Amino acid sequence: MSWRLSATWLIVLLSGLTACRSIPDKQWSVPDGDAPDATSGIRVIQIDEGVPKGDSQRSGEFFNAADFDALKAWLERGNGAPIVVYIHGWHHNASGKKDNLPRFKQFITQLDRDICDVARLAKSAASCTQVQGIYVGWRGDSLDPWILPDILDVGTFGGRKRASARVGTGDLQRILKLVSSFKDRDLFVAGHSLGANALYHAFDRLKPEVGDGHNYFMLNPATTSAEFEALSRRIAPASPSSSSLTGLREAQERVQRREHRKLMIIQAKNDWVVRSLFGTAYGLPIGFDEERRTHFANAAPLSACPKLVGKPPGNYCRFTLESGLTIKADAASEDQCEVLFGQSVWIVEADRSLSSSHGDIWDTEQRCALSELIAKRINRLQGY
Repeated sequence: MSWRLSATWLIVLLSGLTACRSIPDKQWSVPDGDAPDATSGIRVIQIDEGVPKGDSQRSGEFFNAADFDALKAWLERGNGAPIVVYIHGWHHNASGKKDNLPRFKQFITQLDRDICDVARLAKSAASCTQVQGIYVGWRGDSLDPWILPDILDVGTFGGRKRASARVGTGDLQRILKLVSSFKDRDLFVAGHSLGANALYHAFDRLKPEVGDGHNYFMLNPATTSAEFEALSRRIAPASPSSSSLTGLREAQERVQRREHRKLMIIQAKNDWVVRSLFGTAYGLPIGFDEERRTHFANAAPLSACPKLVGKPPGNYCRFTLESGLTIKADAASEDQCEVLFGQSVWIVEADRSLSSSHGDIWDTEQRCALSELIAKRINRLQGY
């Protein structure tokens, strides 16, 4: 590369960084996507980042306290509908300029369709129940590099991590306590990136009421292995720890009771943000702790989610979804596969065919796979 070209790129970089604009901590206007009296669809609830230090230090609070009462009333009208909560991560918020909110809406639409398709195949009591989706917005992005990619503002990661902790110790706990109180309803809570960090800090102070249908996902989580140890004890029952006959029998019973895979981590192997940026500063990330890994995952390329037709998933060693996701046990024998399948906590390393970077969690392959996993769990299909 010539020195002139190098100088040009340097000028562009410096110009972009000096043109960075601060993104305020505010409640974003969200268009009403559903009728006010609708009992399904999406509700967006936004939490401020609190105050970091000084005499006025506090955790994150709802921008509008009335939003919580409205959310509670909406959930109570849900008539047993499954609940899906999503807490976004770094570089996102509740504005329409970020892609996480529209992609979450797309996911809920797909999930409604999959629940209905699976119910018809299984002749399930779930029927065509529609989901109540909750998008938790917070100031996950504090700086806009303008014409350059968001990833160039790496210096904001530490500040956003601290902010996510204040969100977690604040009113996120009220949301989680509320949704967990519906013990007879299917509940799925997912945190991505620093959203998973917020989830950790919420559960660090709150012991949820974990019902039969309550399940949790952490997607490319900015959470250390040490932090995760405490979190897993709070939201998942103890797992069999060996491949002995006792451990195998416990695993089989756990699958029958649907106590397996209560907490699932999916970590992209190529996620340098968690592996390097987070890992170097804070310690070994749980998704990169090879000693605790239970499974590997890859996916077939998709242009759209397939219609589910009830194809069998395979065996405990190699579990393949209709959407193309294959989950392989990190085990040396079939007995070990079954023990790992019965674990309440799955830590899954995903190759680039499923997730190639930190932020692509709602790309087609992973979106379709998560929708299928949840739809079949709701319909009580064996093994799911």
